Amino acid sequence: MATVRLEESMDDLDLLRAEFSEWFGNARTVGVHGQHQTQLQSLGSVLEPACAEIRDQLLARDGDGSVGDAYERCRRADQQINLLRRLWRWYADRFDQRHDDTFGDALRAADEIVWSSWREMFGPAVHPEGLPPAPLAAIAPVDVATASPRTEVPQELRAPRDPLLAKWTAAMPIPTITLPSVVVRRPWWLIVAVHECGHQAHAEALRSGIAMDATGPALADAAAAAGAGIDEQESWSLWAGELAADAWAVTLCGTAPIWSVMELERRSDDRLLESPGRAYPPPLVRWAVANLVAGGLGLGAAADEHRGLADSSPYVGRLLQRAPAVAAALLDTHLGTTTLRQVGAGTPQWQVEALRWRTALPAKAAPFPQTRVESARLCAAGGALVWQESAGRASGDVAAERARLASRLLDVLPNCRPPGRRRAAQATKQVTAATELVLADLRSAGW
Repeated sequence: MATVRLEESMDDLDLLRAEFSEWFGNARTVGVHGQHQTQLQSLGSVLEPACAEIRDQLLARDGDGSVGDAYERCRRADQQINLLRRLWRWYADRFDQRHDDTFGDALRAADEIVWSSWREMFGPAVHPEGLPPAPLAAIAPVDVATASPRTEVPQELRAPRDPLLAKWTAAMPIPTITLPSVVVRRPWWLIVAVHECGHQAHAEALRSGIAMDATGPALADAAAAAGAGIDEQESWSLWAGELAADAWAVTLCGTAPIWSVMELERRSDDRLLESPGRAYPPPLVRWAVANLVAGGLGLGAAADEHRGLADSSPYVGRLLQRAPAVAAALLDTHLGTTTLRQVGAGTPQWQVEALRWRTALPAKAAPFPQTRVESARLCAAGGALVWQESAGRASGDVAAERARLASRLLDVLPNCRPPGRRRAAQATKQVTAATELVLADLRSAGW
Protein backbone atom coordinates (compact mmCIF):
# COMPACT_ATOMS: atom_id res chain seq x y z
CA MET A 1 0.00 0.00 0.00
CA ALA A 2 2.78 2.45 0.93
CA THR A 3 4.61 1.63 -2.30
CA VAL A 4 1.54 2.43 -4.38
CA ARG A 5 1.02 5.70 -2.54
CA LEU A 6 4.65 6.66 -3.09
CA GLU A 7 4.36 5.89 -6.79
CA GLU A 8 1.33 8.16 -7.06
CA SER A 9 3.19 11.13 -5.57
CA MET A 10 6.24 10.38 -7.69
CA ASP A 11 4.06 10.25 -10.79
CA ASP A 12 2.57 13.66 -9.95
CA LEU A 13 6.05 15.10 -9.50
CA ASP A 14 7.27 13.58 -12.78
CA LEU A 15 4.21 15.00 -14.52
CA LEU A 16 4.96 18.49 -13.21
CA ARG A 17 8.58 18.24 -14.34
CA ALA A 18 7.56 16.94 -17.78
CA GLU A 19 4.93 19.65 -18.25
CA PHE A 20 7.33 22.37 -17.19
CA SER A 21 10.09 21.00 -19.44
CA GLU A 22 7.79 20.92 -22.45
CA TRP A 23 6.43 24.37 -21.70
CA PHE A 24 9.92 25.78 -21.18
CA GLY A 25 11.12 24.40 -24.51
CA ASN A 26 8.17 25.94 -26.36
CA ALA A 27 8.40 29.25 -24.50
CA ARG A 28 12.02 29.76 -25.49
CA THR A 29 10.99 29.97 -29.14
CA VAL A 30 8.58 32.87 -28.57
CA GLY A 31 9.73 36.32 -29.65
CA VAL A 32 12.93 37.51 -31.27
CA HIS A 33 16.40 38.61 -30.20
CA GLY A 34 16.35 36.59 -27.00
CA GLN A 35 13.12 38.06 -25.67
CA HIS A 36 12.04 36.70 -22.29
CA GLN A 37 15.10 34.46 -21.89
CA THR A 38 16.11 36.02 -18.59
CA GLN A 39 12.66 35.57 -17.07
CA LEU A 40 12.43 31.99 -18.33
CA GLN A 41 15.84 31.04 -17.00
CA SER A 42 15.04 32.61 -13.64
CA LEU A 43 11.88 30.53 -13.38
CA GLY A 44 13.64 27.33 -14.39
CA SER A 45 16.51 27.98 -11.99
CA VAL A 46 14.08 27.99 -9.09
CA LEU A 47 11.63 25.26 -10.11
CA GLU A 48 14.07 22.57 -11.22
CA PRO A 49 16.03 22.30 -7.94
CA ALA A 50 12.75 22.55 -6.03
CA CYS A 51 11.40 19.51 -7.87
CA ALA A 52 14.65 17.66 -7.21
CA GLU A 53 14.32 18.45 -3.50
CA ILE A 54 10.79 17.02 -3.36
CA ARG A 55 12.01 13.85 -5.08
CA ASP A 56 14.84 13.47 -2.56
CA GLN A 57 12.38 13.84 0.30
CA LEU A 58 10.06 11.22 -1.18
CA LEU A 59 12.91 8.75 -1.50
CA ALA A 60 14.38 9.51 1.93
CA ARG A 61 14.43 6.76 4.55
CA ASP A 62 14.84 8.97 7.60
CA GLY A 63 11.41 8.24 9.17
CA ASP A 64 10.34 5.22 11.23
CA GLY A 65 9.68 3.17 8.12
CA SER A 66 6.01 2.73 8.88
CA VAL A 67 3.15 2.97 6.41
CA GLY A 68 1.96 6.07 8.24
CA ASP A 69 5.34 7.74 7.83
CA ALA A 70 5.28 7.01 4.09
CA TYR A 71 1.83 8.55 3.80
CA GLU A 72 3.01 11.64 5.69
CA ARG A 73 5.90 12.10 3.26
CA CYS A 74 3.56 11.69 0.29
CA ARG A 75 1.00 14.11 1.66
CA ARG A 76 3.74 16.69 2.22
CA ALA A 77 5.06 16.15 -1.31
CA ASP A 78 1.58 16.52 -2.80
CA GLN A 79 1.15 19.89 -1.09
CA GLN A 80 4.55 21.07 -2.29
CA ILE A 81 3.95 19.91 -5.86
CA ASN A 82 0.67 21.81 -6.05
CA LEU A 83 2.31 24.89 -4.61
CA LEU A 84 5.11 24.79 -7.19
CA ARG A 85 2.56 24.27 -9.96
CA ARG A 86 0.65 27.38 -8.92
CA LEU A 87 3.86 29.40 -8.77
CA TRP A 88 4.84 28.25 -12.26
CA ARG A 89 1.40 28.83 -13.77
CA TRP A 90 1.22 32.37 -12.40
CA TYR A 91 3.94 33.26 -14.89
CA ALA A 92 3.14 30.66 -17.57
CA ASP A 93 -0.50 31.70 -17.99
CA ARG A 94 0.62 35.26 -18.67
CA PHE A 95 3.43 34.24 -20.96
CA ASP A 96 1.21 31.85 -22.95
CA GLN A 97 -1.12 34.67 -23.97
CA ARG A 98 1.41 35.36 -26.71
CA HIS A 99 0.17 32.20 -28.45
CA ASP A 100 -3.43 33.39 -28.26
CA ASP A 101 -5.04 34.65 -31.47
CA THR A 102 -6.90 37.34 -29.52
CA PHE A 103 -4.05 38.71 -27.42
CA GLY A 104 -0.93 37.82 -29.40
CA ASP A 105 -0.60 40.92 -31.60
CA ALA A 106 -1.28 43.36 -28.78
CA LEU A 107 1.19 41.62 -26.47
CA ARG A 108 3.92 41.56 -29.10
CA ALA A 109 3.41 45.30 -29.39
CA ALA A 110 3.37 45.68 -25.60
CA ASP A 111 6.62 43.71 -25.28
CA GLU A 112 8.39 46.22 -27.52
CA ILE A 113 7.00 49.20 -25.60
CA VAL A 114 8.04 47.64 -22.29
CA TRP A 115 11.55 46.90 -23.51
CA SER A 116 11.88 50.39 -25.03
CA SER A 117 10.88 51.97 -21.72
CA TRP A 118 12.80 49.61 -19.44
CA ARG A 119 16.01 49.94 -21.46
CA GLU A 120 15.84 53.72 -21.17
CA MET A 121 14.99 53.66 -17.46
CA PHE A 122 17.92 51.47 -16.49
CA GLY A 123 20.97 52.78 -18.26
CA PRO A 124 24.49 52.27 -16.84
CA ALA A 125 24.16 55.36 -14.64
CA VAL A 126 21.09 53.91 -12.94
CA HIS A 127 21.69 50.23 -12.27
CA PRO A 128 25.31 49.20 -11.57
CA GLU A 129 24.52 45.49 -12.01
CA GLY A 130 23.14 45.96 -15.51
CA LEU A 131 19.64 45.95 -16.90
CA PRO A 132 17.31 44.04 -14.54
CA PRO A 133 14.73 41.61 -16.00
CA ALA A 134 11.99 43.57 -17.74
CA PRO A 135 8.34 43.27 -16.67
CA LEU A 136 6.27 40.50 -18.25
CA ALA A 137 3.10 42.01 -19.73
CA ALA A 138 -0.27 40.25 -19.78
CA ILE A 139 -3.84 41.22 -20.68
CA ALA A 140 -6.85 40.81 -18.43
CA PRO A 141 -10.47 42.05 -18.24
CA VAL A 142 -9.60 44.98 -15.97
CA ASP A 143 -10.57 48.63 -16.26
CA VAL A 144 -7.09 50.07 -15.91
CA ALA A 145 -3.54 48.80 -16.19
CA THR A 146 -1.80 47.64 -13.03
CA ALA A 147 1.71 46.78 -11.95
CA SER A 148 2.19 43.71 -9.78
CA PRO A 149 5.27 44.29 -7.65
CA ARG A 150 7.18 41.15 -6.75
CA THR A 151 6.37 41.84 -3.10
CA GLU A 152 2.63 41.54 -3.72
CA VAL A 153 0.96 38.13 -3.66
CA PRO A 154 -1.16 37.80 -6.81
CA GLN A 155 -4.85 37.31 -6.12
CA GLU A 156 -4.85 34.00 -7.99
CA LEU A 157 -2.15 32.65 -5.68
CA ARG A 158 -3.94 33.45 -2.44
CA ALA A 159 -4.56 30.04 -0.94
CA PRO A 160 -4.12 28.34 2.46
CA ARG A 161 -0.35 28.80 2.20
CA ASP A 162 -0.60 32.46 1.33
CA PRO A 163 2.39 33.57 3.50
CA LEU A 164 4.66 31.04 1.81
CA LEU A 165 3.64 32.14 -1.68
CA ALA A 166 4.15 35.72 -0.57
CA LYS A 167 7.76 34.93 0.27
CA TRP A 168 8.36 33.12 -3.00
CA THR A 169 6.78 35.67 -5.31
CA ALA A 170 8.62 38.46 -3.49
CA ALA A 171 11.92 36.71 -4.13
CA MET A 172 11.33 35.95 -7.83
CA PRO A 173 13.07 38.47 -10.11
CA ILE A 174 10.17 38.55 -12.60
CA PRO A 175 7.99 41.68 -12.35
CA THR A 176 4.65 41.71 -14.17
CA ILE A 177 2.24 44.30 -15.50
CA THR A 178 -1.40 43.74 -16.45
CA LEU A 179 -2.98 45.66 -19.32
CA PRO A 180 -6.72 46.13 -19.85
CA SER A 181 -8.29 44.03 -22.60
CA VAL A 182 -9.29 47.21 -24.42
CA VAL A 183 -5.72 47.38 -25.82
CA VAL A 184 -6.63 44.55 -28.19
CA ARG A 185 -9.23 46.69 -29.99
CA ARG A 186 -7.78 50.13 -29.26
CA PRO A 187 -4.03 49.67 -29.15
CA TRP A 188 -3.34 53.37 -28.65
CA TRP A 189 -4.04 52.53 -25.00
CA LEU A 190 -0.80 50.55 -24.97
CA ILE A 191 0.79 53.85 -23.99
CA VAL A 192 -0.23 53.04 -20.39
CA ALA A 193 2.45 50.31 -20.36
CA VAL A 194 5.06 53.06 -20.01
CA HIS A 195 3.37 54.33 -16.84
CA GLU A 196 3.24 50.79 -15.42
CA CYS A 197 6.94 50.33 -16.21
CA GLY A 198 7.46 53.45 -14.12
CA HIS A 199 5.83 51.70 -11.17
CA GLN A 200 8.03 48.66 -11.64
CA ALA A 201 11.14 50.79 -12.05
CA HIS A 202 10.36 52.40 -8.71
CA ALA A 203 9.89 48.96 -7.11
CA GLU A 204 13.16 47.72 -8.62
CA ALA A 205 15.01 50.80 -7.40
CA LEU A 206 13.76 50.19 -3.87
CA ARG A 207 14.63 46.49 -4.03
CA SER A 208 18.15 47.02 -5.30
CA GLY A 209 18.92 49.96 -3.05
CA ILE A 210 19.41 52.52 -5.84
CA ALA A 211 16.31 54.54 -4.96
CA MET A 212 18.50 57.14 -3.39
CA ASP A 213 16.20 59.90 -2.12
CA ALA A 214 13.07 57.83 -1.47
CA THR A 215 10.38 59.52 -3.55
CA GLY A 216 7.71 59.71 -0.83
CA PRO A 217 9.83 61.64 1.69
CA ALA A 218 11.26 63.77 -1.12
CA LEU A 219 7.80 64.92 -2.20
CA ALA A 220 6.72 65.47 1.40
CA ASP A 221 9.79 67.63 2.01
CA ALA A 222 9.19 69.61 -1.19
CA ALA A 223 5.57 70.20 -0.23
CA ALA A 224 6.63 71.25 3.29
CA ALA A 225 9.08 73.77 1.86
CA ALA A 226 6.18 75.15 -0.21
CA GLY A 227 4.03 75.62 2.92
CA ALA A 228 2.23 72.28 3.34
CA GLY A 229 1.21 71.14 6.81
CA ILE A 230 1.81 67.67 8.27
CA ASP A 231 -1.38 66.09 6.92
CA GLU A 232 -0.78 67.41 3.44
CA GLN A 233 2.84 66.25 3.52
CA GLU A 234 1.63 62.75 4.32
CA SER A 235 -0.77 62.89 1.37
CA TRP A 236 2.00 63.88 -1.04
CA SER A 237 4.10 61.00 0.28
CA LEU A 238 1.26 58.54 -0.33
CA TRP A 239 0.77 59.87 -3.86
CA ALA A 240 4.47 59.58 -4.72
CA GLY A 241 4.25 56.23 -6.51
CA GLU A 242 1.56 57.36 -8.91
CA LEU A 243 3.12 60.76 -9.55
CA ALA A 244 6.55 59.22 -10.11
CA ALA A 245 5.12 56.78 -12.68
CA ASP A 246 3.44 59.72 -14.44
CA ALA A 247 6.75 61.59 -14.43
CA TRP A 248 8.55 58.62 -15.95
CA ALA A 249 5.93 58.34 -18.69
CA VAL A 250 6.17 62.04 -19.55
CA THR A 251 9.96 61.89 -19.54
CA LEU A 252 10.08 58.94 -21.93
CA CYS A 253 7.16 59.83 -24.22
CA GLY A 254 6.43 63.54 -23.99
CA THR A 255 2.90 64.84 -23.54
CA ALA A 256 0.98 61.82 -24.91
CA PRO A 257 0.74 60.04 -21.53
CA ILE A 258 -0.81 63.17 -20.00
CA TRP A 259 -3.69 62.99 -22.46
CA SER A 260 -4.17 59.32 -21.59
CA VAL A 261 -4.25 60.02 -17.85
CA MET A 262 -6.68 62.89 -18.38
CA GLU A 263 -8.98 60.59 -20.35
CA LEU A 264 -8.82 57.85 -17.72
CA GLU A 265 -9.43 60.26 -14.85
CA ARG A 266 -12.11 62.39 -16.52
CA ARG A 267 -15.34 62.51 -14.49
CA SER A 268 -17.89 64.98 -13.12
CA ASP A 269 -16.49 68.34 -12.05
CA ASP A 270 -16.91 67.76 -8.32
CA ARG A 271 -15.08 64.42 -8.48
CA LEU A 272 -12.15 66.00 -10.28
CA LEU A 273 -11.52 67.79 -6.99
CA GLU A 274 -11.55 64.62 -4.89
CA SER A 275 -8.91 61.97 -4.37
CA PRO A 276 -10.13 58.67 -5.90
CA GLY A 277 -8.09 56.70 -3.35
CA ARG A 278 -5.35 57.04 -0.77
CA ALA A 279 -2.62 56.48 -3.37
CA TYR A 280 -4.06 58.99 -5.86
CA PRO A 281 -4.23 62.79 -5.75
CA PRO A 282 -7.32 64.59 -7.05
CA PRO A 283 -7.28 64.28 -10.86
CA LEU A 284 -6.91 68.04 -11.29
CA VAL A 285 -3.77 67.96 -9.16
CA ARG A 286 -2.38 64.92 -10.93
CA TRP A 287 -2.77 66.58 -14.30
CA ALA A 288 -1.16 69.76 -13.03
CA VAL A 289 1.91 67.94 -11.71
CA ALA A 290 2.32 66.00 -14.98
CA ASN A 291 2.06 69.25 -16.95
CA LEU A 292 4.67 70.86 -14.70
CA VAL A 293 7.01 67.91 -15.22
CA ALA A 294 6.56 68.37 -18.97
CA GLY A 295 7.31 72.07 -18.59
CA GLY A 296 10.42 71.30 -16.56
CA LEU A 297 11.67 69.18 -19.44
CA GLY A 298 11.13 71.93 -21.99
CA LEU A 299 7.73 70.83 -23.32
CA GLY A 300 4.48 72.69 -23.55
CA ALA A 301 1.68 71.59 -21.23
CA ALA A 302 -1.22 69.47 -22.40
CA ALA A 303 -4.41 71.53 -22.56
CA ASP A 304 -6.55 71.42 -19.43
CA GLU A 305 -9.94 73.03 -19.73
CA HIS A 306 -10.77 72.20 -16.09
CA ARG A 307 -8.13 74.35 -14.43
CA GLY A 308 -10.69 76.96 -13.36
CA LEU A 309 -12.43 74.38 -11.18
CA ALA A 310 -9.75 74.81 -8.53
CA ASP A 311 -11.30 78.15 -7.59
CA SER A 312 -14.22 76.25 -6.04
CA SER A 313 -12.00 74.11 -3.78
CA PRO A 314 -9.62 75.77 -1.30
CA TYR A 315 -8.10 72.33 -0.63
CA VAL A 316 -7.23 71.73 -4.28
CA GLY A 317 -6.07 75.32 -4.55
CA ARG A 318 -3.53 74.70 -1.79
CA LEU A 319 -2.36 71.49 -3.44
CA LEU A 320 -1.84 73.31 -6.72
CA GLN A 321 0.32 75.85 -4.92
CA ARG A 322 2.68 73.01 -3.92
CA ALA A 323 2.59 71.36 -7.36
CA PRO A 324 5.58 73.26 -8.85
CA ALA A 325 7.82 72.23 -5.94
CA VAL A 326 6.58 68.64 -6.15
CA ALA A 327 7.22 68.45 -9.90
CA ALA A 328 10.74 69.79 -9.39
CA ALA A 329 11.36 67.20 -6.68
CA LEU A 330 10.23 64.42 -9.01
CA LEU A 331 12.67 65.58 -11.67
CA ASP A 332 15.56 65.97 -9.24
CA THR A 333 15.35 62.84 -7.09
CA HIS A 334 18.34 60.62 -7.73
CA LEU A 335 18.17 57.25 -9.39
CA GLY A 336 21.59 55.69 -9.21
CA THR A 337 23.97 58.46 -10.27
CA THR A 338 21.45 60.26 -12.45
CA THR A 339 18.10 62.03 -12.13
CA LEU A 340 14.90 62.05 -14.10
CA ARG A 341 15.77 65.55 -15.26
CA GLN A 342 19.03 64.24 -16.73
CA VAL A 343 17.30 61.32 -18.41
CA GLY A 344 14.83 63.87 -19.74
CA ALA A 345 17.52 65.73 -21.65
CA GLY A 346 16.28 63.70 -24.60
CA THR A 347 12.58 64.37 -23.98
CA PRO A 348 12.20 67.37 -26.34
CA GLN A 349 13.57 65.31 -29.23
CA TRP A 350 11.44 62.34 -28.22
CA GLN A 351 8.40 64.63 -28.30
CA VAL A 352 9.33 65.65 -31.83
CA GLU A 353 9.57 61.99 -32.81
CA ALA A 354 6.19 61.22 -31.24
CA LEU A 355 4.70 64.06 -33.29
CA ARG A 356 6.24 62.57 -36.42
CA TRP A 357 4.52 59.29 -35.63
CA ARG A 358 1.29 61.23 -35.10
CA THR A 359 1.57 62.41 -38.70
CA ALA A 360 2.80 59.13 -40.18
CA LEU A 361 0.36 56.67 -38.60
CA PRO A 362 -2.84 58.01 -40.23
CA ALA A 363 -1.14 58.79 -43.54
CA LYS A 364 -2.24 57.04 -46.73
CA ALA A 365 0.97 55.01 -46.94
CA ALA A 366 1.82 52.84 -43.94
CA PRO A 367 4.92 54.02 -42.06
CA PHE A 368 8.04 51.90 -41.84
CA PRO A 369 8.98 50.57 -38.39
CA GLN A 370 11.91 52.33 -36.75
CA THR A 371 14.66 50.45 -34.94
CA ARG A 372 16.04 52.77 -32.26
CA VAL A 373 15.63 51.97 -28.57
CA GLU A 374 13.00 54.67 -28.17
CA SER A 375 11.05 53.83 -31.35
CA ALA A 376 8.37 51.53 -29.92
CA ARG A 377 7.28 53.76 -27.05
CA LEU A 378 7.29 56.85 -29.28
CA CYS A 379 5.22 55.04 -31.90
CA ALA A 380 2.74 54.26 -29.11
CA ALA A 381 2.86 57.91 -28.04
CA GLY A 382 2.14 59.00 -31.60
CA GLY A 383 -0.82 56.64 -31.72
CA ALA A 384 -2.21 58.14 -28.51
CA LEU A 385 -1.85 61.62 -30.00
CA VAL A 386 -3.71 60.56 -33.15
CA TRP A 387 -6.50 59.17 -30.99
CA GLN A 388 -6.62 62.37 -28.92
CA GLU A 389 -6.81 64.46 -32.08
CA SER A 390 -9.61 62.39 -33.60
CA ALA A 391 -11.57 62.45 -30.33
CA GLY A 392 -11.70 66.23 -30.58
CA ARG A 393 -13.13 66.23 -34.09
CA ALA A 394 -16.79 65.87 -34.95
CA SER A 395 -16.23 65.68 -38.71
CA GLY A 396 -14.99 62.83 -40.87
CA ASP A 397 -15.38 59.09 -40.52
CA VAL A 398 -13.83 58.80 -37.07
CA ALA A 399 -14.70 55.11 -36.71
CA ALA A 400 -12.89 54.24 -39.95
CA GLU A 401 -9.90 56.35 -38.97
CA ARG A 402 -9.61 54.61 -35.63
CA ALA A 403 -9.92 51.19 -37.22
CA ARG A 404 -7.05 52.04 -39.54
CA LEU A 405 -5.02 53.43 -36.65
CA ALA A 406 -5.55 50.22 -34.65
CA SER A 407 -4.44 48.10 -37.60
CA ARG A 408 -1.40 50.28 -38.25
CA LEU A 409 -0.25 50.20 -34.64
CA LEU A 410 -0.52 46.42 -34.37
CA ASP A 411 1.36 46.04 -37.66
CA VAL A 412 4.15 48.51 -36.93
CA LEU A 413 4.76 48.35 -33.18
CA PRO A 414 5.93 44.70 -32.95
CA ASN A 415 8.63 45.53 -35.52
CA CYS A 416 9.87 48.69 -33.79
CA ARG A 417 12.84 47.06 -32.12
CA PRO A 418 16.60 47.57 -32.20
CA PRO A 419 18.65 44.98 -34.08
CA GLY A 420 20.80 42.46 -32.26
CA ARG A 421 20.26 40.06 -29.41
CA ARG A 422 18.13 41.27 -26.54
CA ARG A 423 18.99 40.26 -23.04
CA ALA A 424 18.84 41.70 -19.57
CA ALA A 425 21.53 40.94 -17.04
CA GLN A 426 20.90 37.61 -15.36
CA ALA A 427 19.75 38.37 -11.84
CA THR A 428 22.13 35.74 -10.44
CA LYS A 429 22.06 36.93 -6.84
CA GLN A 430 18.28 37.15 -6.78
CA VAL A 431 17.83 33.77 -8.45
CA THR A 432 20.23 32.16 -6.00
CA ALA A 433 18.49 33.79 -3.06
CA ALA A 434 15.05 32.76 -4.37
CA THR A 435 16.20 29.18 -4.89
CA GLU A 436 17.71 28.95 -1.41
CA LEU A 437 14.54 30.39 0.09
CA VAL A 438 12.26 27.91 -1.68
CA LEU A 439 14.50 24.95 -0.80
CA ALA A 440 14.66 26.01 2.84
CA ASP A 441 10.88 26.21 2.98
CA LEU A 442 10.50 22.80 1.34
CA ARG A 443 12.84 21.32 3.96
CA SER A 444 11.12 22.97 6.89
CA ALA A 445 9.04 21.03 9.37
CA GLY A 446 5.97 23.23 8.99
CA TRP A 447 4.13 21.08 6.46
